[in-house]
Amino acid sequence: MFEQTIHVFGGIDILVNNAGIVYDVPLFERSIEQWRRTLDVNLLGTFLCSKYGAQHMLTAGSGKVINISSTNAINSFSPDALDYDASKA
Repeated sequence: MFEQTIHVFGGIDILVNNAGIVYDVPLFERSIEQWRRTLDVNLLGTFLCSKYGAQHMLTAGSGKVINISSTNAINSFSPDALDYDASKA
């Protein structure tokens, strides 16, 4: 993704990590796959994008990374959203 972006646009000046998914499924019905997918998108995706985006920005000598989280990081609206809340915290 970053190689293609750099090829097309010549570089990366800013990265906004804003992706997030949540499954509207009661906790006791949620599958391991849904739990993992939430953490993969919300947490691992932020890590990987930051890692590879920042590498380019350091080489270029400038850039900004902005992480968008959620109020769920501190205040859960539902005990069914534990995976989402943890990933946003």
